[in-house]
Amino acid sequence: MRLTAEPPSRPEGCKSVCEVWDGSKWVSQQSVSVMTAKQRREEDRKFGAERKAQAVPVDIRGAYGPSASSINGIYEPTSEICGGWPVYRKQGDPDKWLEYIVATNEWYVKPTADRGRAEGWMCLASDPPTKPELCRGSCEVWDGDKWTIQTTVTVMTGKFYLHRHI
Repeated sequence: MRLTAEPPSRPEGCKSVCEVWDGSKWVSQQSVSVMTAKQRREEDRKFGAERKAQAVPVDIRGAYGPSASSINGIYEPTSEICGGWPVYRKQGDPDKWLEYIVATNEWYVKPTADRGRAEGWMCLASDPPTKPELCRGSCEVWDGDKWTIQTTVTVMTGKFYLHRHI
C-alpha cells in the first residue's frame, strides 16, 4: 500500500487516494482509509452504538461435525462492541460468543478464551461488513484439523425462531 501527500503529512492526515499493489501494478482504491487507533476506537463506539440499538437475536443452525454443538443456537446481542459491531452471546451458554473481527472482515463463533482474536469454531465472511444475519459470504467451520466450507449453515433473525416456539 502507498499514500502520496503534498505537502507530506502523517498517514492519517493524507487526503490522497490510497494505492495497493496487485502483483504487477499500483491500483487506486478509493475505499481504503487510514486512521489512528484512537480515531478507530471513536468510530467503533459511534457506529457500534447505532448498530447495537438495531441488533436482534440471531439463530445459527446447520453446522455439523465436532464443532456443531458449540456453533448451533441462538445468539443474543450484548451491550459490548467489537470492531464497531455488537457482540452476541449464545443463549443458555455464557462461554460462547459471536464476534466481528475487523482485520479479517469475518464474524466468529468462539469461546471466551478467543475473544478479540480471529479464532473460534466458525467464521462467516462479511465483506463489506454487515449484520451477521445479512452476510452472504462463505461460512467455514473448524473440524478439529482444518477449516471446511459448510454451505448448510444459516444465520437468520432469531426473533422468528423465538416466536414460533412460544
